[in-house]
Amino acid sequence: MTTPAPRACDALVITCMDWRLHPHLSTLLSGHLPGRFDLISVCGATRSLLDPSEASAAQFLLTCVGTSRRLHSVSRVVIVHHTDCGASGGAEAFDNEAMERARHSDDMKAAAELIARSNPMDYY
Repeated sequence: MTTPAPRACDALVITCMDWRLHPHLSTLLSGHLPGRFDLISVCGATRSLLDPSEASAAQFLLTCVGTSRRLHSVSRVVIVHHTDCGASGGAEAFDNEAMERARHSDDMKAAAELIARSNPMDYY
């Protein structure tokens, strides 16, 4: 059995910086992501990747993903969005919660595809 490199971690988590999410994040991740992981916490999580007016923020995020992969041998990315996210217009931007959840799901899938083209690995 081989020992992982001292800097290696199991995954990279990209999440929103919203403080309301913090208390729930460790519970959410503990069931799905045992072990070590890198964490990127930015406004809207991966929303900048989908907004052409946010090109510099998108490039920053992609650079961080590449750095995590290079320095910590990350081969898996976990993207976490949340409801009532201000970067997505908040809950009031949607007719109902189902529409909001569908939008976040579609956005996470689109962001994963963009990240995969830039940094091929597994996404969850």
